[in-house]
Amino acid sequence: MISLISYYFFSTRDRSLFNVVFFAGLIAALLGDVFLLLNGEKYFLLGLGSFLIMQVIYIFTFIKGSYHRSTSKGLIALVFLVTLIYFLKLLWPHLDAMAIPVSIYSLIIVVMAISALMRNKNLTGYNWVLGGAILFMISDGFIAWNKFMTPVALGGIIVMSTYILAQYFILMGMLKGVYSTRSE
Repeated sequence: MISLISYYFFSTRDRSLFNVVFFAGLIAALLGDVFLLLNGEKYFLLGLGSFLIMQVIYIFTFIKGSYHRSTSKGLIALVFLVTLIYFLKLLWPHLDAMAIPVSIYSLIIVVMAISALMRNKNLTGYNWVLGGAILFMISDGFIAWNKFMTPVALGGIIVMSTYILAQYFILMGMLKGVYSTRSE
């Protein structure tokens, strides 16, 4: 995250409130990474909280651009929500005291992905941001599965590779310009 944050900072000269807010989301992600390196439920919750802040900031930055609602996007959003419900149904018996925090966080991730999906497809970087949002859902799904269900073989590698790619894709999509349209 330090590399991505540095890359973003030095790649854009735009210091508008919008970019400062997005930058704050990247910082929240870095804090989440640091907390998750530490052991204990307290640090897990602090990491979850940091990532929750990051997700809310990402939602804000994604919905700030123009939106394009369509039936096909609505159906994909519905698939995201049904997947969330099914996934939480599987996890629920294993969550215990973490049931509410994990459910809220999972819902926010899906809202973030839906907000990426609902952006105007003609926005430069649309596919990058949407791909990153989907990778985030996959990464965090593996985190939850590994923590509360059964560890997956190579789970740590899957989590880290999808997380790093998610952040990279979102950052590249944002750098390509949230408000500008494709010249193709």
